[in-house]
Amino acid sequence: MIFKIDGDSIQHLSIELNNQCKSVYCQSGNLIYMTPNIRLLTNSTGRLSEMIKRVIAGNNPFINHFELISGTSGEVVFSTRFPSQIIPLQLSGKEIAVQQHSFLCAEEEVHLETQAGIKGTGLFGGNDVIYNKLSGQGTAFVAVEGELITKKLDHDECILVHPGHLTAYESSVRMELQRQIGIKNMFLSGEGVYFFKVTGPGEIMLNSISIHGVAEVVSSHLLL
Repeated sequence: MIFKIDGDSIQHLSIELNNQCKSVYCQSGNLIYMTPNIRLLTNSTGRLSEMIKRVIAGNNPFINHFELISGTSGEVVFSTRFPSQIIPLQLSGKEIAVQQHSFLCAEEEVHLETQAGIKGTGLFGGNDVIYNKLSGQGTAFVAVEGELITKKLDHDECILVHPGHLTAYESSVRMELQRQIGIKNMFLSGEGVYFFKVTGPGEIMLNSISIHGVAEVVSSHLLL
């Protein structure tokens, strides 16, 4: 796949569609522009059960596909919805869980599936977090809010992560909820009731900005 990522704090992604990569798909609402020899097709995400899972998770049940229909090459350009870094992921048979709003687009060989969500983490300053599973072959792209922080965990090494800052993790990583200790910490710290206890081996991707945190700052100004 031939692609180019431009920009600093707010990046955009340009993908060349050609005979080697004739089609890509993305979540709705990310297109900036495309050349006239590319066709947009909006399709359901597959089986009815998968569509229902996506709706429950807060995802659009439909996916946009961009297909080269004439000529030797065409261009399609996507943007993020929030100041973000765009990161390419080479799957090569790996499985990676990606926070639902972080998935941007992927080659058709990449399979997108909605995982079960971690509910209840939205209480008192956290996020209800839903993850999508990416698998198969090819390249996928994720949008990391703010700056990317990567952490490689050794076997049984663990860290506690705020739910709003975990962008993605490899399937070898174990993740479970861990409740904060102390009533004041749980209800007054603003860090939520739970952390994610993330245990290796494997790599995790963290985002330096939490959308939930930005929403809190903006909402406080709106009330003034």
